[in-house]
Order: sequence, then structure tokens, then C-alpha cells
Amino acid sequence: MSREKPSETRLLHIVLFFLPYNWRYRGYYSLFLFSSVVGVVAGGIIVPLYLKEFIDTIATAPSVTPVLMSALYTLLLMVGVWSLVRVLCFAASDYCISNFGPKAIRDIENDCFKTIHELPLAFFVKTQVGSIVAKIKRFSQGYNLLDMHIATGLFRTAVQLVATVIVVAYFSLTLSLVFIGWGILYLLVILGAVRWKMRLDVAKVRADSAATGFLADGITNFLTVKMFARFQSEYAHFQKITQKVADATKRSWYGSTIINASQALMIACVSVSMLYLTLRLWQAGSITVGTIVLAQTYILIIGAQFLQAGEQLKAVYRAAADCMEMMDIIQLQPEVTDPAHPATPEMTQGTIAFKSVSFGHHEDQSVFQKFSLHIPGGQKVGIVGHSGAGKSTLVALLLRFMDVQEGAVTIDGQDIRSITQDALRSHISYVPQEPLLFHRSIRENIAYGTADATEEDIIHAAKQAHAHEFIEQMLCGYDTIVGERGIRLSGGERQRIAIARAMLKDAPILILDEATSSLDSVSEKYIQDAFDRLAVNRTTIVVAHRLSTLQKMNRIIVLDGGTIAEDGRHAQLLKKDGIYAELWHHQSDGFLGE
Repeated sequence: MSREKPSETRLLHIVLFFLPYNWRYRGYYSLFLFSSVVGVVAGGIIVPLYLKEFIDTIATAPSVTPVLMSALYTLLLMVGVWSLVRVLCFAASDYCISNFGPKAIRDIENDCFKTIHELPLAFFVKTQVGSIVAKIKRFSQGYNLLDMHIATGLFRTAVQLVATVIVVAYFSLTLSLVFIGWGILYLLVILGAVRWKMRLDVAKVRADSAATGFLADGITNFLTVKMFARFQSEYAHFQKITQKVADATKRSWYGSTIINASQALMIACVSVSMLYLTLRLWQAGSITVGTIVLAQTYILIIGAQFLQAGEQLKAVYRAAADCMEMMDIIQLQPEVTDPAHPATPEMTQGTIAFKSVSFGHHEDQSVFQKFSLHIPGGQKVGIVGHSGAGKSTLVALLLRFMDVQEGAVTIDGQDIRSITQDALRSHISYVPQEPLLFHRSIRENIAYGTADATEEDIIHAAKQAHAHEFIEQMLCGYDTIVGERGIRLSGGERQRIAIARAMLKDAPILILDEATSSLDSVSEKYIQDAFDRLAVNRTTIVVAHRLSTLQKMNRIIVLDGGTIAEDGRHAQLLKKDGIYAELWHHQSDGFLGE
């Protein structure tokens, strides 16, 4: 994550990040700014000026005459006209922000979704999913608050203050200087107070993210909680986390109370002081009664707006605090990127080669060092080895979830870094050890990797994976919603859906990572037969602990410490009496022993 910056720097960075989203809809945005300025000037500057003339006309009139009344009615009419202009302009500005605001929020959430999916695999390994979702939602909500309070609040207040100073300076330079001095003092005090409060808001946001992440984690793993009878422990832990959120929220609210009291006291002091000053100036004959009313009207308008500005500043900094965590994520650089000018995929045979590959998750922790492996197209290869031998890393490098640090991985002689990640993975079917299903229908899950799949294609793939039978027994059949991560299905059923999806994709390269580990022995036999048919003329890599699934492999690679310790067929490796033979003799019911 990026190093913490001063509050104003972070706030400016966030505002500048959001500004292009508004500018995409520059027509509405420009009209919004224009109508806001006109509305402020009309209601906050011109109307009080006509009221001043109204008071001065009455105060200086020697008697009531038709001419006097005509002049007063004219002034009254102008007050009404400019008040109407104010209402219409603010309605127009609200209409504009109602048009571009939701569209900008949509664009921000779309871009966040894209950004998250471009992040490296390591990010998701160490980050709770629930906290990511909370950060994205707070980010878009933060834009909404920033846009609303800066654009409709602070911008209008700034226009009002500048215009007031200019108008008051025309009647009295002294009053104008008082306005300027008070405005500067007020802003300095409030900015300092709000900056102090932002630290409280950041603490609250972080506590809330931790609580959201823990909550999502607990709900996702509710079955584990029940199986191990750990609800009371989880509940006690959750109570501690929510207590931290409550304490952080209480401190944030106390901060708001202090700032509100400070604002009200400053505005009351300046109102009384300004009234005293205008009375002295009137006594000296420097200003008229109308100017006293004008000054007090401006004080009331600006005082009310400054009270709102204080609340808006707090909301702005609070929104910035909400956005900071997601901004840190946005600034992360993807570890794997597509080339600027990608080549056209030339994968026809499926020949895979690791050429002097070096890779390590950390500088002092090397997984592969000058590792080389050649897999001819169409060959069925099993990968085995003890935990930490490099099996999962090998698959991740081939799928380009991570990039090699030295050397190259090629398919049919083409460096996989020379094509896009989507193009690479579209040529590979992958069935992971843990089935990855969406909270969608069975039909959608099977067809996920094949956009143009027909109903017949989906059913055929399901039959090949021996999933059609249990699907047909369900009330909604292929329209059955599987639940989050497929929770409504058994482990074996989830695995068969994932296998059907890979079969339907019909890619030239097939990777099975413990793909039959959740199946009973009868289902495994059917699936193994289906895999044998699927693997014809396809390069197949099988990572397995159930060694019985590897007996028909053309070749078995035994990894040990990131190197190829043994290479051969099942019978050959047993005769060598090496690592593979040791694993085979220690397995129980076809599984590797611990």
C-alpha cells in the first residue's frame, strides 16, 4: 500500500481522480457550474441589494407619495424576480447533477471492478473478499458525497463569499476587510479541526473494514463454524471487533460535536461584532440604514452557509477517508500485464516448454531455478510431489497468474507473454482442486467459458461429466441456482459441474488440479473415462494426490524442491524405487498419506 500522505494531499489527489468522471459529461457539468453561480449571485447578492434600496428609500422619504409607492413596488417586484431566478437556477443545477452523478458512479464502479480483476493473485490471497467489496462501495459512495458537498455546498459558499466581499467593499472597505479577516480565520480554524477529525474518521473506516471482512469470512465459512462448534468463539471475536467500531464511531461523533460548537460560537461572535461595527459606522455617517441591513443580511446568509460549510467539510474529509483504502488499491500496479502490441495466438499443437525458468515468491525464497521442462503436444502428463515442491506454481506460471523472473514459458514455440492473458487462457481448460462456481444457475456455470454454447452443448458436456443425472433430479433442473460458491451442491456435484465446464470449453490444453478428488470411486471411474476421451489429441497436465488417476498418463513428472527428480511412466517410476515409489507405497485408498 502507498505511504500515508498529509490529509490535504490525499484529499486533492482523490478530488482530481474523480474530476475526469464528471468531465465525461461536460455538458451537464458546465451547465451545473453556471447555474450554481447565477443562483448564488441572484439570491445571495442581488436580492439583498434590492432590500437595501428598499430600506433606504423608506428611510429617506419625507412622505408617502404615489411616486414613492411605485418605486417601492418596483423594488419589491425585482426582489421577487431575482428570488425566482435563484430557485430556477438551483433547480437546474440539481437537475444536472442528477443526470451526470449516477452515470459517474456507474463508471467508477465499473472501473473499480476492472481494476480489481487486473490485480495479481497474491492480492486476493492476502485480502478478505468482504473488505474488498466494502471498499468499492464506500469508494463510489465517497464520490457521491464529495461531489454533492464540494459542488453543491462548498462551491456555492465560495462564490457567495467572494461576491459578498466585492459588493460590501463598494459601500465600506472597513466592512469588507472584516468579512475577509473573519472568513480566513474561520476557514483556518475549521480546516484544522476537520483535519484532526479526519484521523478519527480514518480509524473508524479501518475498524469498519475489519468488521465487514470478518463478518463476510464468518458467513462464508458458516458450515465450518457449525461443524467445529465454534460459534461462541466467533461471536466473542466479532463482539470485540464491533466494539472497536463503536469506540471509533463514538470518538468521531465527539469530534463532530466539538466542531459544531466551535462553528456556532465563531458565527455568533462575528454577528454581534459586525452589528456593533455597522452601528458605529452609521453613527459616524459613513453608511446608511440600508447598508446596515445589507451587512446583516450578508452575515446571516454567509453564517448559515458557513455552518453548512463546516458540516460539508467534515463530510468531505469523511468521504475522503472512505475513499483512501480503495485509492491505495487503485495505485497498485498489476504484476502481470498484456503487451502493448500483442501477437496473434499460434497454439495448434499444444506443445509446452519451460525454458530455464527462475521464479520465487520472495527474493530469498526461490521455487524454480533454471527449471526446464518440455511437454510435446497431445501428451498426457501427471505432476506429483510433496507439498511445496512447486506443483501449484508450475500451473500458475503456465496460466500466467504470475510471470517468470527469468527464462520463458512457451506454447508451440510462442512466448506466452507475447499474447494477451485472455488469448492464452482461452486455449486452456482448467479444473481446480476447489470448484469455483458462481451464485448463478447450473446452466450459466457450465457455459461460463463458452459464450456461444447451445443447450445441446451444455447437456452433452454435463452427460460427459456424469452431472446430467443429478441435475435432472433437481426441481429446476439446469435453471437451479447453486448458491454462493455452489454451497447448495455437494462437493462431488460441484466438481462435476466444473469438469463439465472444462469439457464444454474444448480447449487444446487441459489442466486438472486434483479434479477428481471430491468424487466417489464409482463417479471417478466414469469421469476418468470421460477424461480419457477428452484428452485425445490434447495436451493434458494432471496434478494429483490420488496416484491411481495417473496410471494411464504417458508420462509422470516428480517435482522435488523445484527440480525434476523423476520422469517416466507409472511402471518405470515404481521400478526406480524413488520418490514416486515412496509416495505410491504410502498412499491409502489411492490417496497420498500424510
